[in-house]
Amino acid sequence: MNRGADLLSRGNPLYGEWKLNSEVVEQIWSMYGRATVDLFASHDNAQCLLFFSLKDRSAPLGIDALAHEWPRTLFYAFPPIALISPTLCRVREEGLKLILIAPRWPGKYWLAEIIHMLYEDPWSLPHRRDLLSQAEGEIFHPHPERLALWAWPEKKSEFTSFSPQGSVLRSLCLCRQEILFN
Repeated sequence: MNRGADLLSRGNPLYGEWKLNSEVVEQIWSMYGRATVDLFASHDNAQCLLFFSLKDRSAPLGIDALAHEWPRTLFYAFPPIALISPTLCRVREEGLKLILIAPRWPGKYWLAEIIHMLYEDPWSLPHRRDLLSQAEGEIFHPHPERLALWAWPEKKSEFTSFSPQGSVLRSLCLCRQEILFN
C-alpha cells in the first residue's frame, strides 16, 4: 500500500504527526539517555514503546498525556507548539526529566523557560531532507530547516526564582541564550 499517496489524496500531511528520523533519535539517546515514554505520539511516529497519544485511543498509556499521571522515567516529547509551555510546567512542578524536541525561535515566550530548565547543553538537530517524515517515510517535511529544531534536555531547576542562586542561574541562562542564538 502506498501510504504517502493515500495520505496526500485526503489533503495535506497531518500537522503534529511528523516523525523524527530514527538515526537522529539514536544520536539523541546517546547524548542524553534513552527515553522510555513518548508524551505526544501515535502508532506511526512513536519513538518509544510506551506512549501517550493526542487522539489514538489504542495508545499504550492513553490519550492526552497532560491529563494523566506520568511514571517516574526519562520522557521524550516532540509536542505541538501550543503544548510546549504546559509540558514544561508539568516537568517543573513534578521534578521530572524530559528530552524536548522544539524549535529554537528566539521570539517565543517559552524559550526562556526551556533555557532555564536545561540540565545539559542542547543539540541543534542536523539539517537533512529526511529529518521529518510521515506515511512510514514516504512523505518528507518540505522545509525542516525552517523549524530550527533542537533537542533540549530539561528538568526542574534546583533554584527557586527568589533565591540568590536563582539570580545567578538566570544570568547564566541569559549568557547561554546569547551564545546559542547569536
